[in-house]
Amino acid sequence: MTAQMDFPWFLSNVYDRFTSDTLGHGLVSSLMQWNGLQIGLMGLSVGIDLILGGHDHEYGVREVNGVAIIKSGSEFRYLSKVDVSRKAGGGFQCTVHKVPVEKCLIEDPAIKIDCGPVQ
Repeated sequence: MTAQMDFPWFLSNVYDRFTSDTLGHGLVSSLMQWNGLQIGLMGLSVGIDLILGGHDHEYGVREVNGVAIIKSGSEFRYLSKVDVSRKAGGGFQCTVHKVPVEKCLIEDPAIKIDCGPVQ
């Protein structure tokens, strides 16, 4: 299934007990460029500035040891709009807006085009 997707699947802590491979050939890490930033996506790392969690039953935003942890919950009840800016002395500042997913939300035309093939 992962070969049919045009995005990476990360399973950094889920392994086949017989082969020791990640399940579904998921990646343990990947490096990408976005908006002039080099972004590392990985399971275990040092120097993390932001964690976007998922598949949690409760919405939550907190900071642990200077690292922002944002979990938008499950069943698509909420989404998180995260504004990230660089601090002058280094590091990042995150501002999080909790948005309930409701029918009255206005569709974003660019996202609708990107997500259209997935429906």
